[in-house]
Amino acid sequence: MQAAARSRPPQWLILLIAIVGGLGIVAAAVVYLAGGRTRSSGDGSNNGGGTAGHASAAATITGTARSVQMSGVVGLNSLAIDMGTDHWRVASSDQSLAGTGAVTAEGGGIIVSVFRAVIGPAGATFNARDGHIALPDGTLVNGTAVHGDHVELIVDSGPRPWLDAPPSMEFHATDQFSWAGSGDIAVDGQHLSGEFLGAMSQPGSLTVTLTRTPDVVQVVGSGAVQQVFVEGQPVLRTTAQVDRLRSDITVHAGDNNDSTYVTWAPRNTGTFGACILRISPRSGHAEWVNLGLQHMPPMFGGEQHEQVGGDTSGLGDNGRLFGGPDAIDSFISVGDADRRDLSVSVPAGTPAGVYPIEIALEGNFDPVIFSMTITVAG
Repeated sequence: MQAAARSRPPQWLILLIAIVGGLGIVAAAVVYLAGGRTRSSGDGSNNGGGTAGHASAAATITGTARSVQMSGVVGLNSLAIDMGTDHWRVASSDQSLAGTGAVTAEGGGIIVSVFRAVIGPAGATFNARDGHIALPDGTLVNGTAVHGDHVELIVDSGPRPWLDAPPSMEFHATDQFSWAGSGDIAVDGQHLSGEFLGAMSQPGSLTVTLTRTPDVVQVVGSGAVQQVFVEGQPVLRTTAQVDRLRSDITVHAGDNNDSTYVTWAPRNTGTFGACILRISPRSGHAEWVNLGLQHMPPMFGGEQHEQVGGDTSGLGDNGRLFGGPDAIDSFISVGDADRRDLSVSVPAGTPAGVYPIEIALEGNFDPVIFSMTITVAG
């Protein structure tokens, strides 16, 4: 008996593998050449620091959801979204199309990087990661074929009604997702369950399949995760430290905070993602140190819920221009560090002297104390 001929993989899957692989190679090259992960400044300059993060533990995910919030790369045969009164446009080498309202791209091989799409049994919202969606040559956009080596559908990156979300879709390169309903995440010898479940990983290491039915969305996933969330809270503990890069400074009372900084680098030294939920004063004039902290990424399946983390009560809130200080990252990947310059504002009239200050990072690790010494010149 002749062996059955093996079918050729679909074009969209071949393109998806190439794109995901290419993204990984480029990211690795950037980290290698730069000497580590670069982070934006909290309220001043930043040169980056630390090594590249990597996924840390294999996980198996199953669940039944009333709503799923998803980030990742998905291959589609068509994409229809409703822009309402906002504009969409197509950039191609042979022609340009533009319009408002619903836009439909058809043709197979459409690969989309989705950012926090919300998917339910009866409907879905679509949010492109950067608002640019690459289209294969010959794709039909609202019935008109567009051609070129670099064709893009350009839309606002805000959430839009996803008119033709397929009944089943597989997301690759998932960096974060969550669902509301029930289920189980098996990881690190534990089975974690709850009403709101979620995970974060390095892009490329987690694959999630969603199957929509009239009543629920079935969730199945596998891959390596850095952190798992139950009821919005991180549950996998890790270890952390703070590198003291510049902790002793001299200032004049009443000076503005544009040029006086202490420098630290919170570092994840453990095996799971570090989640900073609070930065708290411990001793001395911690209110002189200007700090903001991002909330944790929402892990409630797209449902409205009280934000988690972001607490810097008792610290300073002066910004360089207006408002409070820029919020620093709340999540530090495995093996990564986040170098920041933190401005210090000493009130006018403060007596000359030496002022020790301690603040603490708190989260899914034992509290880490950062000590500094502020000398107020006479």
